[in-house]
Amino acid sequence: MRLTLALLVLPAIGTAQTIGFDSDQPGSVPPGWTVAMTHAGGAPKWEVMNDPSAPSKPNVLAQTSSDPADGRFPLAIFDRAYFQNGELSVRCKAVSGKVDRGAGLVWRYRDPKNYYLVRANALEDNVVL
Repeated sequence: MRLTLALLVLPAIGTAQTIGFDSDQPGSVPPGWTVAMTHAGGAPKWEVMNDPSAPSKPNVLAQTSSDPADGRFPLAIFDRAYFQNGELSVRCKAVSGKVDRGAGLVWRYRDPKNYYLVRANALEDNVVL
């Protein structure tokens, strides 16, 4: 799964921020992001990588681990998103996955067992809240 974050964060009235990865070092987790995972399975691997097909070239944030454990959800949490009555959007590209091929947005994140999620899954052809 590759994420091209066109993440619109509204931390205060009248301000907006688009988060991208073009200035981040490929192969690393971008500064200001926390990697976590729900349930059991191998550790998640999130990294910035070049993707010439990305709508906001050149870099994307990609989840590149391939652990097949069922119910395993790798999370990449943007640590600086604090707002009320805001709007979020994300562009996702499902590249591979045999158990799940999904991506989404997490909010009200407290820890890997306490959060809300909306995700789209290309294998199941659905969106779940």
